[in-house]
Amino acid sequence: MSKTQTVNEQIPTFSDVISMMALASADMASAFEKLYTPTLNNGNITYKFKYLIAITIAIASGADEPLRNHIRSGIKSGLTREEFVEGIGVAVLMKGESAFIFPYERLKPPTLVGQI
Repeated sequence: MSKTQTVNEQIPTFSDVISMMALASADMASAFEKLYTPTLNNGNITYKFKYLIAITIAIASGADEPLRNHIRSGIKSGLTREEFVEGIGVAVLMKGESAFIFPYERLKPPTLVGQI
């Protein structure tokens, strides 16, 4: 990274990724872009809220580059720090919930199945 480049300037944008993927498979890049663009446009769910959903999914799945890109897009769409922090809480809860429930299902005695 040069001294004048920011971290955000080094993160590939969606169009950069689509262009690179198109070199490998134009059909796959085109299909993904056709899904991506209308899915994240404003609709019944606002652009900002869709990016908050994308951010929390990226956090829960450990997807670093999508997380950075969706944070950048979320900020541009008006996502506030408070909304972002609250979204992080939801991601942590949802990821942790499965870790909490999983052992319960495995530790139940077979004689109590359906009774707890």
